[in-house]
Amino acid sequence: MLIEPVKPVAVVIKFGQNKYDCQMISLSQTVLELCCHDYLEKDSKVLFIAQFFRGKAVIHEIKFNKDQFIYKLAIEEIQFQPGLLIDTSL
Repeated sequence: MLIEPVKPVAVVIKFGQNKYDCQMISLSQTVLELCCHDYLEKDSKVLFIAQFFRGKAVIHEIKFNKDQFIYKLAIEEIQFQPGLLIDTSL
């Protein structure tokens, strides 16, 4: 299952006491891909919170694209909002 939003999905990353505002690029069962203007260290354990899901992950890969960073997070744990239906077909 790969989810790619058609509208921007805001995701807040928490690392220690700091919070960073990001946008979701894609979400699968094991990987969350985000873009963000702030730099975070590779292999950092973070919490992520969005409107319909939340969880824990480790920053696995970082790329720089123009004025923002693209992060691939390896999901350790994810919880979806109760009753959420995900349409995976086009």
